[in-house]
Amino acid sequence: MATSGDDTGRCTPQGVSYSTLPHMVNADGRYLYCKTWEPTSGDKPRALLMIAHGLDEHIGWYDDFAQFLTGHNFLVFSHDHIGHGQSEGERADVKDFNVLVRDTLQHVDMIVEKYPDTPVYILGYSMGGPVSILAACERPQQFAGVLLIGPAIKPHPGEAPGWKVFLLKLVVPVVPWLSLTSGDRADLVGKDEVTNQKIQDDPLCFHGGLKLRTAAQILTGMQKVQSKMDDIEWPFLVMYGEDDEVVNSEGSKMLYEKARSADKTIKTYPNCRHGLLKETKEDADKVKQDILEWLLARTEPS
Repeated sequence: MATSGDDTGRCTPQGVSYSTLPHMVNADGRYLYCKTWEPTSGDKPRALLMIAHGLDEHIGWYDDFAQFLTGHNFLVFSHDHIGHGQSEGERADVKDFNVLVRDTLQHVDMIVEKYPDTPVYILGYSMGGPVSILAACERPQQFAGVLLIGPAIKPHPGEAPGWKVFLLKLVVPVVPWLSLTSGDRADLVGKDEVTNQKIQDDPLCFHGGLKLRTAAQILTGMQKVQSKMDDIEWPFLVMYGEDDEVVNSEGSKMLYEKARSADKTIKTYPNCRHGLLKETKEDADKVKQDILEWLLARTEPS
């Protein structure tokens, strides 16, 4: 993980020099802000957990969750996707979904090199869901398991009929930056009004509308996931809020039903919306505990 040296004066979109921040340089030469949360015990990690965050957000929102896991001897690591948070790139512009998967695997390789012979898990939220699934499908032997929170796997009914997809592909090359929506709605993330306001006020989050190219690329990611479901054999835990209006929860059910995995679990949370870890403290704590118990049951003490 680079923190200085060959940054050639590069700065984050917020004007902070990458020489002062942990970062990685992806295959396209773009700088991505990284963060690692190491076990508080100082012992060899019980397991490694990569987090793939969702659209418009950044890894800072996982700080409390990551610290919770480090207290149980898990090492957690993540980076801001290209175009998000403190990473380079046009804000919330996903030009190629494969790049998100590629960058994720690059980051995994960097951490695994430091901690060989340690089981690796990956957790994906929302858009990070298909990123995590495709990463695990590309390297099924590397990942010991996958955890998914409100994964974007299937469009809502009527969102992606054939004619709309056809038009989307025609329009994207002409106006890729055009927004499909007017802006974000933090109230769809969770019920906690204080947290929702923090999201609205967070300068590292993107508050504009969903861009055409981004929508097309996420749809491409969904389609790839659906095409691979029948071949999935790795252990997974998929979770979603029963009041989620952001993604179609039928996608989670489809994954659970179609995957060939012998070890698969699906959990639903009543009165919860899209961002389970951003819900009210009581609900978020329940989600954290469920994740911890799932991981503890599948890992050995170090």
